[in-house]
Amino acid sequence: MQTCGRCGQSKDQEEFSPSYRGKAGTWCRACFAEYNRHRKQGTTSRPSVRLAQSRTCEQCGSHFTPRYERAATAYCSVACKTTARNALVTTALHEARPARVCVWCGSDLPQSMRSDAKFCSADCNMQAHRRTRNYRRRAGDTAPLRPRKQPLVNLADIAKRDGYKCGICGKPVDMKRKHPDPGFPSLDHIAPLSAGGDALDPSNLRLTHLRCNVTLRDKGSSQLRLM
Repeated sequence: MQTCGRCGQSKDQEEFSPSYRGKAGTWCRACFAEYNRHRKQGTTSRPSVRLAQSRTCEQCGSHFTPRYERAATAYCSVACKTTARNALVTTALHEARPARVCVWCGSDLPQSMRSDAKFCSADCNMQAHRRTRNYRRRAGDTAPLRPRKQPLVNLADIAKRDGYKCGICGKPVDMKRKHPDPGFPSLDHIAPLSAGGDALDPSNLRLTHLRCNVTLRDKGSSQLRLM
């Protein structure tokens, strides 16, 4: 049995032309004969009642009725189909990107960000570049202060290396604190810059609380406040 795409009736295979047998949705011989008869008379028309049922577009949610029951489309228009296809491609590209973290605060970067993104926000970007320029200036570097051509201070890696604990008091450091909170994550030079310590060497930097960093300087130590 086969269903005619015009009248919607189930008929035997013999009711269809040999070239159309086994093809879903084609017209039977009687429908072809009727169509040709009306075409010669100039009164060809399609059935007024649509055989397909109303459906919901998977993209915009609107209701639509396809022209034929055999139509397996899930979208009401080509625009919705193209939008859905582009969304699938974009999602696949985002999922293919490896997991990344902000080099300053250590928070996860959204997969939707550019593949070469290093910071989660403009604030982290500004702080990393400002801190690097500040260290180079304090170290007496007279070259143009262009952190892009030199390694940036990576607070996230230093914090992970130190186990997110203060190098002075040994207590945990909350990386989500904002300046000027006393618990704000700060960086302290182990060998002071005044004593010839390297300003940008990660091995000479340790994670500290802002209050611990300031207190250590206030006690007369040669350490310098970095904020």
